[in-house]
Amino acid sequence: MKASDDWWSEPPANVLLSESDVHLWFSSLDLPLPSLQQLELLLDGEERERANGFCFERERARFVVGHGLLRRILGHYLGVESSELCFDYGSRGKPSLSEGFGGGRIQFNLAHSGGYVIYAVTLDRKIGVDLERVVPVVELKQIANRFFSDREKTALHALTGNEQHEAFFKIWTAKEAYVKACGEGLAHPLNQIDAPIDSGESPCSLRVTCDMREDSRWSLEQVRPASGFIAAVVVEGCNYHLACWRLRELGC
Repeated sequence: MKASDDWWSEPPANVLLSESDVHLWFSSLDLPLPSLQQLELLLDGEERERANGFCFERERARFVVGHGLLRRILGHYLGVESSELCFDYGSRGKPSLSEGFGGGRIQFNLAHSGGYVIYAVTLDRKIGVDLERVVPVVELKQIANRFFSDREKTALHALTGNEQHEAFFKIWTAKEAYVKACGEGLAHPLNQIDAPIDSGESPCSLRVTCDMREDSRWSLEQVRPASGFIAAVVVEGCNYHLACWRLRELGC
């Protein structure tokens, strides 16, 4: 697993995206008021309406930051004003850029947890990402017995304490990232996805027991963007370069 201090840095001034790149961006969702106000100006009418539907101001602000930063990042890659971007949404809610903005060449996904957000961006490859805060799970064994593969359950039950909870979230984030990458959402049987807890390789392959052809199609990277958090990104194909960046200030 790529640790927070060794792999994450501030982005360079000029970030370029090629077919051999996979970029991860990580940020707090709790930004100062001036940054929040700037990001809110980038949202379209539908996004503002959704933001105003939140009952609590903190959740509304986090929604604004999450979507505003996404627009900033994608606008940078495309060289267009962030406020001009338009999005389409799949049948299961996965967002994509509209045809007028590259015809879907730029693939992206995002996830948020515990006041933080992570974005995964690549070119001409399907991609999915998940982020989880590692906390004790009361029904860990029940969830594992229902959603984990036999191999995963055996490996998990051999652990105890903090190691077991961390392994649980390594497996869970890998499954979530995969179903987001392939666009199936939780309709895909999660116990047919076999994620390694610690393969010693990065990236490594996922086993999809219902379709063995999928095994060589997807690569899994697991990263630790901050203390107490685990993230997984699943990318179509292999032979790519992974870059991990933290956004400490507004913009990129």
